[in-house]
Amino acid sequence: DILSRHVPSFPHTETVDGVSVWYLDEGSTLVHIPGALDEALRSALFNELAPGPDCPIRWEQHHIRTPRGDRVPLPRKTALLSDGQGAATSYEYSGITNLVQPMPESVKSLAQFINDIRGGTYNVAFANWYANGRTSHIGWHADAESMIDQECGIASISLGETGLFQILHKGEQKRLGATKAAKRVKIEAGRLVELYLCAGDLLFMLGKDFQSNWIHRVPKDKQRILARLNLTFRLLHCICLHMHICI
Repeated sequence: DILSRHVPSFPHTETVDGVSVWYLDEGSTLVHIPGALDEALRSALFNELAPGPDCPIRWEQHHIRTPRGDRVPLPRKTALLSDGQGAATSYEYSGITNLVQPMPESVKSLAQFINDIRGGTYNVAFANWYANGRTSHIGWHADAESMIDQECGIASISLGETGLFQILHKGEQKRLGATKAAKRVKIEAGRLVELYLCAGDLLFMLGKDFQSNWIHRVPKDKQRILARLNLTFRLLHCICLHMHICI
């Protein structure tokens, strides 16, 4: 069991059979499984869920207010998918509400695949559609709401274009500011983790303290010109979920 494994000190990183594990602190573990989905499956999922007339989900384009008070389009499309097993009916953040939609059978199968790996019971998938890396991104945030089962953690599947994923310790954010910290070369060891997520990669953010101690984002990347689709699976026990994300 990755979470119960004894490690000599923190942070500690190891790779076994291609799976990379970052033991960030006592209650925060990051697991990266490259190519968890084979090429045929990841291509089929991407083509099925991409926005279009035959897409089985309703992608929502919301607007958000900037710190200056301007109302601008959210730099991605979103959708909240549920398997109907007592999970959320809506997902609210930064003045935006995503109403729950039924999970397509393909996403249900994907959730079961991830549950079998994790030994969990994920019942919600939050989907993000990034048109390209130049204009689409998601800002620094943590999924720390009490309605999310932190013991189960969060699982993320990447489809389509490769995307840079960054994780930053909240202490480093407070000390330097999130934007400056992410650009610094001389940053405290183990406080910033960066990895590229390719199509079919599976990522787990595990541990009761992960979302309390760390923030994460997908920044803009001008070299990425194609679309990317991300599905994050959570176990929710609530009527609605409130959160705040910076753009």
